[in-house]
Formats: sequence, C-alpha cells, structure tokens
Amino acid sequence: MNYKRVLIVDDSEIDREILRNILKNDFDVMEAENGYAGLEMILNGRSQIDAVLLDISMPIINGFDILQHMKKNEINIPVLLITAEATKENVKRAAGYSVSGFISKPFEPEFVLDRIGSLLKVETSEVMYSGNLTAGILADISSYETKLKLIYSNYLKNNNKDDSKCVAVSDVMKIVLREYAISSSDHLDPSNVDVISQAAYFYNIGKMAVPDAILADSEDSEASKNIYRSHTTVGAAIVNLNEIPSCRYFTQVCGDMCMHHHERFDGKGFPHHLKGDEISPYTKLCRIIIDFHEIFTRKKDLGTLQFEETMRDMKKDIGAYDPKLIAIFENCEPAIIPYYKRHEKLL
Repeated sequence: MNYKRVLIVDDSEIDREILRNILKNDFDVMEAENGYAGLEMILNGRSQIDAVLLDISMPIINGFDILQHMKKNEINIPVLLITAEATKENVKRAAGYSVSGFISKPFEPEFVLDRIGSLLKVETSEVMYSGNLTAGILADISSYETKLKLIYSNYLKNNNKDDSKCVAVSDVMKIVLREYAISSSDHLDPSNVDVISQAAYFYNIGKMAVPDAILADSEDSEASKNIYRSHTTVGAAIVNLNEIPSCRYFTQVCGDMCMHHHERFDGKGFPHHLKGDEISPYTKLCRIIIDFHEIFTRKKDLGTLQFEETMRDMKKDIGAYDPKLIAIFENCEPAIIPYYKRHEKLL
C-alpha cells in the first residue's frame, strides 16, 4: 500500500510525537524539529510531500515565514496550520497563503485524522474505541494507569507533596458517577465508571511541568499566569503520549479533564473558554468535585451543615457550574459525607 506522505514541522518534541502516533497507521510521517529544517525539506522534497502540518509559533523561522517562502517558490502543497488558538489575526494572515485550515492544540485524534483524510482523500482508520470495555481493554488501561500513577506519584514525593487530593477527587468521582448514570441518559456501566474515576486522579498532572515558584504565585504577572495555565495543555499532552488503541477511551477522558478542568459553564474559564455542553459532563463533574474538595476540607467539621455551607458558597459563583450536575452532586451527600469522615486524617 502506498501511503500519502505528511510532513510535521513543529519545534515541540511532544507535539510531534502526539501527531506521529495519531497519523502513523494511515500516513507516511516525516518530521522537522524547527522551521529551518522544515523549509529545507519542503524546498528539496516538494514532489515527495503530500501535505504539511505546520506550527505557527517557532523561533527564527515561524510558520508564516515558511508559507511566504512556499508562495515565493510556487510550492502548492496543502498546509494545515498547528496553533493553540486560531485568532482572527492568524486566520486573516493564513487566508493570504491559501492555507487549507487549522489544527488546534490539544490534538483530538478523530479531528486530526478526519481533517487530513478529507484533505488528501484518504479513508483513515477508526481512532476512538467504541463499544464495550472488554477484559483485554480494561487490562491495557489498568497497565497504563499504573505506569502513569508511578510517574506522577514519584513527582509528588520528590516535591514533598502527597496525592490525597487526587485520591479524593477520583473516589468522589466514582460516587457521583453512579448517581449520574441513574439520573442522565448516558449509558455508564461499572467499567466506564471505574475508568472515568481513575482518569480523574490525573487532572493536575500537567503541573509537573510548571516551576514551583509559578505554582506558588500564578498571579504575579501576565507571563506567570500564562505559564501556570499551560499545565492544562501539558497535562493533556502527557496523557495522550500513549499510543495503544485500546487505551484511547481512557486517554480521551483523562486528557479532556487535564485540559478543561478550569473551564466554566458560562465560558469564562480557560484555556479555550468552552461553555455549556461544549465541556464534557465528566470534566464538568471533575471541576465541581475539585472546588468542593477545596472548600469542604477547610472546614472544622465534615458533616451535613458543612456540606450545605460548601454548596451555598459554590452557588454564589454564578455561571461556574452546570446546574443539572450540581443537583446530581448534591444528591450524593449521603455517600460523600461518610467518605470524607472515613478519610479525614488523610486529607
């Protein structure tokens, strides 16, 4: 079989690896680690390249510099621009070079394959697992989850931190998902509940890449805020490094929680200002549980009165949470309070 050849030009090794893993089953993948190397490959191998995935933001020679050279040399290879945000300015500049479109970070495998497949008229393989979580799939997910937890727990230990909050978020997620499965139209069997709950443990794994000084004072400057907020995209990238197809249910759910647990129901969160049903219900629940844990565990007692006070405090932040999911969470009070009482000494 003759595969179409796709060149990835991106100075981020992590992003190149993620894209390579997404594309490798359907395309012949080439890589350039910076704009200069990418331009050289395009100029010298134009007849051998069917499409280019081109990062906009690179040092020295950026994506638009390469597009300018391609236009000057009349090179008409289809280009999809890689960007964290397709701003109006970038869209306007890209239109001048007849760019075929944008691929946003974090990369969604289905979207990337669909976009490139449509562009090159190639039928791509199915990316997302759908159907029952078989014993083999669950074993693969468990194996990956164990390895990921070892990496994360070692980081926490080496930085004099513990995983008590991660454990609590995961455990409470399991409690709430059982109620959610009853109250919603989503079909969640016990295996789905277990996998989603395991995924919630890693919601903050991207903070491994953020300096402690920034974590301690993320509001110090605009630059510090941007570095702090990058933990969302980094977390999703770390989780999605796994290339085993059977783990994609876990990596998608977990990556989405990493990426979007700071989003708000009203669209005023970050990093992508998603709102309403643009946010996964599991990620919206994760946000509720994280904030609840922060407020509830600061109280002197962990009983019914404190639970109700916590919910009142959270509801004062108008627009932060999905009202339907808040109601489901409140229905779980009889199970949540005993959980925190049992684990009070560990929190």
